[in-house]
Amino acid sequence: MTNTFIMKASTKKIILFSAAILFITVSIIGYYLYNKGPVDIKNQAGIEATPNELYTFYVKDSVAAHQKYDDKVLKITGEIAEITKNALQQPIILIKTSISGGNINCTMDEPVTGLSKGNIITIKGVCNGIGQGDEELGIPGDVYLTRSIIAK
Repeated sequence: MTNTFIMKASTKKIILFSAAILFITVSIIGYYLYNKGPVDIKNQAGIEATPNELYTFYVKDSVAAHQKYDDKVLKITGEIAEITKNALQQPIILIKTSISGGNINCTMDEPVTGLSKGNIITIKGVCNGIGQGDEELGIPGDVYLTRSIIAK
């Protein structure tokens, strides 16, 4: 007498039906997320914060700051510390904070013209958190905004 496991027909139907429902649900969610597209920065109001508020919040409580700001559109008004380009030749605007060497680092989606160090500017962009910096050298990390635009 062999000891084989024989599954009832009704049990097979329930398992197949459950698997089909799970597959359909995952497919619908995946299709939605794939077609959702990027955040429309120009038409979002953005969370307003000063450079000092934003930077200090990340330094004092990075966990709470990550929950509040990461992957959200922020609107920051402050003084330009420097305008440079990154390795991909995208314009970077550094906005001053009260922490020496600590800035709001904004990677711009558009060309930057007519601006210079010391100008006051309002920028909207998606927050990516704070960088590590180098503690041994006394260099604080920057708070990063990507896909940034000059707010009007």
